[in-house]
Amino acid sequence: MSIAIALIGLLALPGYKTNYDSKKYLPPWTPANVGYTAAGRHFSQARMNPELLLVETDHDMRNPADMLVIDRIAKAVFHVPGISRVQAITRPLGRPIEHTSIPFQISMQNTVQVENMQYMKQRMADMLTQADAMQQSIDTMQHMYDIMAQTVKVTHNMDVLTHEMVVITNQLRDHIADFDDFWRPIRSYFYWERHCYDIPICWSLRSIFDALDGLDQIDEKLAELSGNLDQLDVLMPQMLAQLPPQIATMKTMKTMMLTMHSSMSSLYDQMDEMSKNSTAMGQAFDASRNDDSFYIPPEVFDNPDFKRGLKMFLSPDGHAVRFIISHEGDPATPKASHTSNRS
Repeated sequence: MSIAIALIGLLALPGYKTNYDSKKYLPPWTPANVGYTAAGRHFSQARMNPELLLVETDHDMRNPADMLVIDRIAKAVFHVPGISRVQAITRPLGRPIEHTSIPFQISMQNTVQVENMQYMKQRMADMLTQADAMQQSIDTMQHMYDIMAQTVKVTHNMDVLTHEMVVITNQLRDHIADFDDFWRPIRSYFYWERHCYDIPICWSLRSIFDALDGLDQIDEKLAELSGNLDQLDVLMPQMLAQLPPQIATMKTMKTMMLTMHSSMSSLYDQMDEMSKNSTAMGQAFDASRNDDSFYIPPEVFDNPDFKRGLKMFLSPDGHAVRFIISHEGDPATPKASHTSNRS
């Protein structure tokens, strides 16, 4: 009897296929099978039965350098035939994290520059307005120079005329002094007469002598005025000489400003074009999900979302990292087991 049963088993052996799925050997009405059946309507067997790969090191891997190593391990496992997806801290959804390609991060460095480019161009346009205002100042100073040059000539002529007036006034004063010396006895009478104010002819003659005395004051004031005009005649040419250097300086400043505007405008145009190209390159790498240039900068480790991912994939001390591996087919088959051994 035993031999007959063994022969029947040998006849069934060629069609036997190994399967490690324990659910097939349990009644379908068990709670576990009911749950797996419901989940199977939405997820594949590979998603519900992933494998875990644990890598342990002697140091903390929570740094950009070790993230590169972790991603290389994930890529190597993903390229094993039969593996459909590998999840790790560098690719929590099975594909590289968005914006983690080096070209994209380089292009992001120009983002602020691109945003400010329009404002910088506007400020460069303001330099032309400033140059126009400077030209108006140059024209005004040139006009002031012409007027001041005429003022210097007029001041010099006034100084010459004042000196001539001083000479004439001195001569007139001397002649009047001779006249006053001759008529002094008669003049004294006009001051002795107590009723001179009531006598018209007396008061008029006395007023004439008083006016002659005022000529000395005029002569003194003319002498002071002549001295002041001498100083002004010396200072005005010096003031006039200060304007040409100022005008030349402003012209130089205007030329330098226009030169800087021309150079910077061309530079900004080049930077604008380079920024556009680099932005397009970064967007292309990011859209393609290319993982050949993966990099996580240090500031990402301060991100709350990334910290939550670190807790899921790395040990608390950062010395161990796990990878969640999904097969292309049913993971409970010998083929999947062979794939696991190869990975």
